[in-house]
Amino acid sequence: MVLISFEHRFILLKSIKTAGTSVEATFMKALAPNSPMGETSPEFFSDKLYCSERRTRGKLAEGFLLKPHCSLAEAREKFPIIRDFDVIVCIRNPYERFVSFFWWKLKKFPRWYRTLSKSPRLIQRISVNFFILFGPSPKYFPILELLSNPTSPPEVIRYENLGNDVARILERLGVENQTGVFQLKTGLNPSRKEDARGYLWKQSRKKAQDVLGWEFDTFGYLR
Repeated sequence: MVLISFEHRFILLKSIKTAGTSVEATFMKALAPNSPMGETSPEFFSDKLYCSERRTRGKLAEGFLLKPHCSLAEAREKFPIIRDFDVIVCIRNPYERFVSFFWWKLKKFPRWYRTLSKSPRLIQRISVNFFILFGPSPKYFPILELLSNPTSPPEVIRYENLGNDVARILERLGVENQTGVFQLKTGLNPSRKEDARGYLWKQSRKKAQDVLGWEFDTFGYLR
């Protein structure tokens, strides 16, 4: 769960490594243009603002209703009024999500990140594939199916068409966006010529399909 807009009656959901943070910031600024970034507004409820794990050291602050990245079902249970709200989801090619997830995790170890990001491409590729095969357990890699199980098909913001999709939805909502999409947490993944499907080994692609098969099938990404 990311953002609930009570005025415009929508729920914005994201899964990890789908540019959801950038989309969240863009929507927040468009919905409350006169509020400094990071401040709340009666227009919306954001789990990131109200119950950030970083601010509470892993514990939910007293009186807060939602945990970060809670499921749609949990949010609807706490806020029955949102049961009929539209659902917007941020999605990305699942293979690319796995590769980006590797570099995001490695960023927590700056020395290793700096060393590997400057290493030959073959070493990078081997490291990414070994991480996917033996690293992330499915329970640590949120599956969008569990986050977005609405009664009607969700409206989609694709990472691959980020700017246009965000602009289209804000226009439909009648909200003016003069800033474009905020570019937050970008540049973690070193550039490469091939797409992730060719970058990953056959066994790594199989792992990604096992974990995120629902996303491949639902959103039409090539397995």
